Amino acid sequence: MAMVIRHWNGRVEEAILLSARRNVIRTAIRDREDVVEFRCAGGQWFAEGDLPVEIDFEAGSELDRFLEEVALRGLDPGHSFHHCWTSPAALPN
Repeated sequence: MAMVIRHWNGRVEEAILLSARRNVIRTAIRDREDVVEFRCAGGQWFAEGDLPVEIDFEAGSELDRFLEEVALRGLDPGHSFHHCWTSPAALPN
């Protein structure tokens, strides 16, 4: 699933979702060699250095299919996970 990561300092990166758990996603970011993890807490995504980020997932269909698959497997992603996936919090000004 394609995504765009917007950092607090204005940097924008393109990424691909590799895996997702309840409150953690692993991504491959363009022009980086290492996998990068982001965690969701209180409805906000955070980078590995505990700085807030905004993650935009590409248009609905892939995200909808992913969330549907989670539900079909009987998994409960939890409130904060679902909130992060469906409506990421805005970054501070």
